[in-house]
Amino acid sequence: MTELELEAVKITAMILSTEGWAKSYFKAPDQHKELIDQTAKFTVLLTKFFKEMAKDAPNFVNWDHYNYQVSLDYKVDVIVNGETIANWDTNFIKVNYKVINNLIAAGAVAGQETYNIPLGIQSTDAIIQQLSLKQIAGLVGKSVAKDGSIIDNPNPAYDVLDTVRNDIMQSVKTSLATGATTDEAIADMQTVISNPARAVMIANTESVNAYQAGLSEFASQSDAVGKEWETADDPCDICQANADEGPIAIDDTFDSGDDEPTAHPNCLCGDRLIYQQEWDGLQG
Repeated sequence: MTELELEAVKITAMILSTEGWAKSYFKAPDQHKELIDQTAKFTVLLTKFFKEMAKDAPNFVNWDHYNYQVSLDYKVDVIVNGETIANWDTNFIKVNYKVINNLIAAGAVAGQETYNIPLGIQSTDAIIQQLSLKQIAGLVGKSVAKDGSIIDNPNPAYDVLDTVRNDIMQSVKTSLATGATTDEAIADMQTVISNPARAVMIANTESVNAYQAGLSEFASQSDAVGKEWETADDPCDICQANADEGPIAIDDTFDSGDDEPTAHPNCLCGDRLIYQQEWDGLQG
């Protein structure tokens, strides 16, 4: 990273440290700091990624069709070249894998420190690497085959670049409607793609998801039997409903349908694990 990017990481981390995180994060302070630092780094990496992607914007559209002033009824997805956009999948995975790996490891280590169960889990463990690959591949609508290769997922739950593609398509529609020139349409697309709010939202949300995935792996290895949703400060209705359920079995889903935080973008809630002795007391 450049000196300017490192400074951006530092400032972003300072801002994140003031947010109203759920109390469970503070029970493993070193790992909470790691979560904040890696989220800040992820934000800067994504900001740079989308700026680079924006430079490729002229290749995302069939300008012959555009310049013929295609009617608004024309299928814009024919104008926008989805395959060219999809070529950025590999770069996304390459650029961001290490951050995701560090976040998943931080969540697993946080579990060890919080519950004083030293399993020796670390970022280089095979299971943590497998989880990291699965997590980063899922962000671009991919899955991981049994041999460890990344393959297309016909029914992805989420795809960062598909969201970008939809934003590009809407930008082209708007440009057509307003009679924008090719240069104007390209400039508008570049603004849409490189919107810094996109990087912030993805980094904030997916960092917590990765951290919680690591904590869930720790829960599995340490034989946790239950869990409880812990809200962040000033919780939304969705997260409050999850918390109001109280303790649930480890394999159950919360009211929102989630196995663990996050329940929505920028969610700062946490997951408290429950072990057999406490669970027996709760059931009695």
